[in-house]
Amino acid sequence: MSRDVRDLYLHWINELWNGRAAAIDLVADTFVGHWPDRDVRGPHELQAIIDETRAMLDGPHFAVDIGPLCDGDLVAGRWRGTGRMSGGPAEFVGNDILRIAEGKAVEYWGVSAPTE
Repeated sequence: MSRDVRDLYLHWINELWNGRAAAIDLVADTFVGHWPDRDVRGPHELQAIIDETRAMLDGPHFAVDIGPLCDGDLVAGRWRGTGRMSGGPAEFVGNDILRIAEGKAVEYWGVSAPTE
């Protein structure tokens, strides 16, 4: 199962966060994403929040920095995002933890912060 969990995380960053509308393929209908300020439910809400995030940047790109690290049904990774905002270049980092069941993400915890 570890290989499938690893692959799912790579698709999570390399496809979903880089602009492919892949939430429906990667997360279960029962998905709950725990953001610091709200919970996101299901693939459609997830896709909407990702699209909203990407729209804040010009030329956004996300890449895995560390991981994915897998333990049973959990996968974690550290990523870096880059793009441009009205004030110039923007760069931020984040950490993800996803719980996987039957080949799809069912729960997510994430945090991100701008780099200085």
